[in-house]
Amino acid sequence: MRRSFLAVSHSLRGRLFVGTLVWIIVTVVVAGWGLNGMFRQHLERQLASELRVYMNQLVAGLSVDENENVTFIIEPSDPRFEQPLSGLYWQANKLSGNVADLPVVAHSRSLWDQTLKVSDLQTQGSSPNLALFDAGEGAQLYGLSRVVTPAEGQARYQLTVAVNEQVLIAPLKQFTRLLMAALAVLVLGMIAATIMQLWLGLKPLISMRRELTKVRTGAERQILGRYPSEIQPLVDEFNQVLHSSDEIVQRARTQAGNLAHALKTPLSVLANAAQQNNGELATLVGEQVSQAQRHVDYHLARARAASIARTPGMCAPVAPVVNGLVRTLKQLYRDKGVQFNLTGDSSKVAFQGSAHDLQEVLGNVLDNACKWATQQVWVRIVETSLADKRWVVVNVEDDGSGLAQSDQKRVFQRGTRLDEQTPGSGLGLSIVHDLVQSYGGQVSAYTSGHGGLGVELTLPAASSKSLKN
Repeated sequence: MRRSFLAVSHSLRGRLFVGTLVWIIVTVVVAGWGLNGMFRQHLERQLASELRVYMNQLVAGLSVDENENVTFIIEPSDPRFEQPLSGLYWQANKLSGNVADLPVVAHSRSLWDQTLKVSDLQTQGSSPNLALFDAGEGAQLYGLSRVVTPAEGQARYQLTVAVNEQVLIAPLKQFTRLLMAALAVLVLGMIAATIMQLWLGLKPLISMRRELTKVRTGAERQILGRYPSEIQPLVDEFNQVLHSSDEIVQRARTQAGNLAHALKTPLSVLANAAQQNNGELATLVGEQVSQAQRHVDYHLARARAASIARTPGMCAPVAPVVNGLVRTLKQLYRDKGVQFNLTGDSSKVAFQGSAHDLQEVLGNVLDNACKWATQQVWVRIVETSLADKRWVVVNVEDDGSGLAQSDQKRVFQRGTRLDEQTPGSGLGLSIVHDLVQSYGGQVSAYTSGHGGLGVELTLPAASSKSLKN
């Protein structure tokens, strides 16, 4: 229950729907209660008006002789007064003080052998109000009562006209059922209208979310399409932010390139000068210049990757990068005769990032595999889904001597060289590790099935649509 409440409270659609639903229900309940009350009042007024007509007929027809015998010259004309126990009655009681005295001096034939207990029924002059009273034996009647004093004598008489409560309750129940059915249809219609309104109103946000996903996955560089006037300014501002971010990244890359060029020139001069001398100082300078060059390349690569990894809309097809690296490494290791075995359909896979960084990552891993392989290198590229996100998984294996499990984690540490006899700086796989992590991916080493070392790269995948753009 709590999770459902939190889910609704964190959803704009849920908040609007629940708020509107509560308002609809409250409004319909109040309206139903009010309409039912108004119809009841209408029935009571209509019934009271009808009974007043009968009361006026009784008053006009009341006659008392010298022996105080009561007769009615004119009786109410409704035939129900003549039908036994029809539910419509009249009765005349002689009063002693304010209490009805027995016997009843006259009554309608519809009462048959019964009488109305009207001692508690309120009387109000010539404009009586409709009242509900207990007529005995559990019967509930609505009635009007009036006290009159005929001109022929001093005695007073209470005249009562009553009708069974079902005369009012039956149409009221029928009206209530019809009203509830009508209001239920109204509620369903309003709920359907609310759902349609929410769907139409929030549809542009759903569309914008899809466009943002395209930007995030690299299929688009900005949000496309036209939106309602309330949302379009937000879309325009966001596109402007994307454009500004892209410009910032381009300037950063340009500055990084300028810095690299500015540093490489004096470093090259120092390296050339050191090579022309054979002393200890020249050797020391050569070593330090080489180390400085490697560190410059390493940190520039990290800075470039960090800026590009946060730039939406980046996309690099994997196939051209892999094919280009394979051709280059075949020429570089032609004396060794390294053979490449490619599996997987890399033509349908795209990396969500810079092509230069993909080349840097794959180049270092493939070069390391060629360096340690006996003759064969296996490359497998697939696209998979993990944690609701698409990933490019690259496995590179060789048939070399491999590494002990204790060294398979150390190989990605900066400056680590597990074999000092083989040329290298120890920064290649470290650069791979940092570049992959900057993109939110993973890299790990394992013992391949061919006896050598295997490296698995997990990189974010761009949308397949981006390959068509």
